[in-house]
Amino acid sequence: MLENKVKLVIPASSEYVSLARLALGGLVRNLSNDEELIEDIKIAVSEVCNSVVLQAENVDNATLDLSFSVQEEEITIDIGCTGKELELAALTPIVWSEPEERGYGLSLITALMDKVELISDNGSNTILRLRKFFLN
Repeated sequence: MLENKVKLVIPASSEYVSLARLALGGLVRNLSNDEELIEDIKIAVSEVCNSVVLQAENVDNATLDLSFSVQEEEITIDIGCTGKELELAALTPIVWSEPEERGYGLSLITALMDKVELISDNGSNTILRLRKFFLN
């Protein structure tokens, strides 16, 4: 099977998180008809995106940069952000927060995905990579 890649750059605003969910859902359906699995992946991505949106409230022209890479037995989702003074690594306190503070954070994301990594090039580029493996 040929690898399918989709890149999506959207404003870091809550109104656009549903667009990321819709694009992701369509791609994952190429791998699985398991609606529960599809929803799990969409929830994990939404949690990260919503955390970025919260941090980007006062940042001009902030964007969510998503990359979906679909292969026969897995999907890899890279989530980054751009905008003056906005760095994904700085979001980790919110993303990884305790449930009573801002949501389910890292515990939810790691429970729903098979692998979660924060990847930085020690510059201004940091992404959160989520991976889910499918059994055929």
